[in-house]
Amino acid sequence: MFSAIDRFCVIFLAIVPLLQHYKGPLFNAGVTVLVALFPILLFRIMQSSVRLYLYDLVSVVPLIVYFIFRIIDHGSDFIKFSHYSLLIFYFVVAAFGCIDLDYFINIATRVAILACALILLQYICYYLLRFHLQLVYTKLLLPEAEHWVLLAKTGLIGIKGIVSKFYRPSAFFLEPSHMFLYIYPIFLLLLFSRIRSKLNLKYALFLSFGLLLSTSGMAIGVLAASWLAYLLLFDRQEKKLKMSRLFTFRSILIILLFLSLFLVLYVSIPFFSQSVDRIIGGRNEGSSAISGRTTRGFNLIRGLSGRELWLGVSESVEGINYNLSGFVATMYKYGLVGLILSYIYYFRSVLVLETSYALVAIVTIVVSIFSAHTHGTFFMLYLVFILLRGYSARMLINKNRVCLEGGTPLT
Repeated sequence: MFSAIDRFCVIFLAIVPLLQHYKGPLFNAGVTVLVALFPILLFRIMQSSVRLYLYDLVSVVPLIVYFIFRIIDHGSDFIKFSHYSLLIFYFVVAAFGCIDLDYFINIATRVAILACALILLQYICYYLLRFHLQLVYTKLLLPEAEHWVLLAKTGLIGIKGIVSKFYRPSAFFLEPSHMFLYIYPIFLLLLFSRIRSKLNLKYALFLSFGLLLSTSGMAIGVLAASWLAYLLLFDRQEKKLKMSRLFTFRSILIILLFLSLFLVLYVSIPFFSQSVDRIIGGRNEGSSAISGRTTRGFNLIRGLSGRELWLGVSESVEGINYNLSGFVATMYKYGLVGLILSYIYYFRSVLVLETSYALVAIVTIVVSIFSAHTHGTFFMLYLVFILLRGYSARMLINKNRVCLEGGTPLT
């Protein structure tokens, strides 16, 4: 059983991806929360009533090894050592079941629904009442987050100071991509849930609507692929994706209807067509968003060889004046060894978890090629916790759990 204090901790853990950009006593508000909750969770894991299973820990071992490798390979000062040790602690605590992951997903779902409701309100205020409803308190933002201030204040001016052709609000997130990164795991869990529920489907539809309003290019791509997979391939009885369902008359009809709807939206709704153009580089948009986020980064790592190829160049990216995705940054900093270690957890999740969680892992892997945040401290914790809930659900089904001391739990 989890106490009120446990749930209090979970609420803050669920919102650390938002808090990371705000000022706090220790570096930022997100780090402050992780440090403040450390003694509470340490006491929790030391309680005699907590049952610790070896099998629970196996899933996060690659992540633990990854951060140990970062310490050993590139050296570490006290700050970095403390940072990595804190992350390892949270992985272990969550894997051992000392964090209520059901409640974590419950809170994350409420945050996602609230964000989508507020972005709808922002549209109403902007187009009907002619003002931008600002939901980000910019005075408390960290200096390194200042390039998002104009977007938060106007909903129009991007991080490069260019005025957008269309309104781009993101509720209480700093930008649309941040909103997408937080919501897509919840959306997938609701849409492909093992539980047949009209309410889950309604929530998935509502989150889809909110993500579309954010105009995030990644959101449009993931939503289109997810709904097509749901309508074409998802067996609602077995809760699995089946490729055999693709070549049926029903599936062909759905594809034709989807393409027709896509064309209608592209032709008739400006912000939708402009968002698509940003992704594929259509019309007069120049290079696509995909090209802009990947080309220079992949050119950077293409020249690696020898030790740099296997162990990376440096944790410092000084002199690199363009964004590096999680995939590229990890390859550049920690080489193939670090890259493989950082992805084992997600690839294993694809192979062993039920459909909804496996899809979260798949989308995370794909998104990491374009976004830096999947490998950042706070979104990584967020995603790891969500997938650990999938491992927990899998272990409840599997009665033959592998325990320490031949099946005897530690107390």
